[in-house]
Amino acid sequence: MTGSTTRASRPASRSPGPTGTSDPAGDCGEAAPLLKVRGLTRRFGGLVALEEIDLDVEVGRLLVVMGPNGAGKSTLVDLLTGYLRPNEGGFRLDGVDLTFSPRWSLARSGITRTFQVPRPLARFDVRENVRIAARCGSPPRPGRSAAERQAAELLSETGLDGQASCYPAELSLASLRRLELARALAGRPRLLIADEPLGGLAGADIDAGIALLRTLARPDRGVIVIEHAVRAVLQVADELAFLHHGRLLRRGPAAEVLADRAVVDAYVGAGLLRRGLL
Repeated sequence: MTGSTTRASRPASRSPGPTGTSDPAGDCGEAAPLLKVRGLTRRFGGLVALEEIDLDVEVGRLLVVMGPNGAGKSTLVDLLTGYLRPNEGGFRLDGVDLTFSPRWSLARSGITRTFQVPRPLARFDVRENVRIAARCGSPPRPGRSAAERQAAELLSETGLDGQASCYPAELSLASLRRLELARALAGRPRLLIADEPLGGLAGADIDAGIALLRTLARPDRGVIVIEHAVRAVLQVADELAFLHHGRLLRRGPAAEVLADRAVVDAYVGAGLLRRGLL
């Protein structure tokens, strides 16, 4: 497959339909994926930031989205979480069209995200940051004691239980990124979107971050991760979607996508492949 470029086939462009409408079956009567993105396009004046993107995410699977700077990754995340509106196309979660839903509605519907630059609540300690996120997540919302139990469980899962009483200003970058994930998970997402959760990390922190990312996809949850580190992508991705100039250049198993000549040329340069660094 090396040397070829493929794009997921897309039916003729169509309106995503009114927000909130359901589509319980796929195009051929099969069960719909957790997330179904079709023809998603965003323009900023004459600049096409994202063009006719088709993606599916299944429950229990982790999709990595990768690409060089300016490829459209952040635009994709912002469209799926209500920070931007598309010019064309749309997306469904559990068969329900959420394309033009506001941010709060998307969160209640089960889409949560992390940010490249962590955004903790600076006035509250780690435990309270996660507890508040649990109280504000998708229905049914837990009471205070249940939210405290959920926060304790998530702090343990993300390795922050020993820092529960710390304030964000006292945390390392690695711990801040774990707090971002814990807060996003506290919202009880059906779809978790992690935007560069390993950004700025090195050495043992990356290894620990990779181990954590591998636990995120579960039978009731799908995951999208935006990531640049090839080593991390190869270890965590069930599937890799590679964007370039706002278009889906290649999608498939991570090792195959990263070995594709067009991907190598677009992202890391043919020299790295020749030197055996991929």
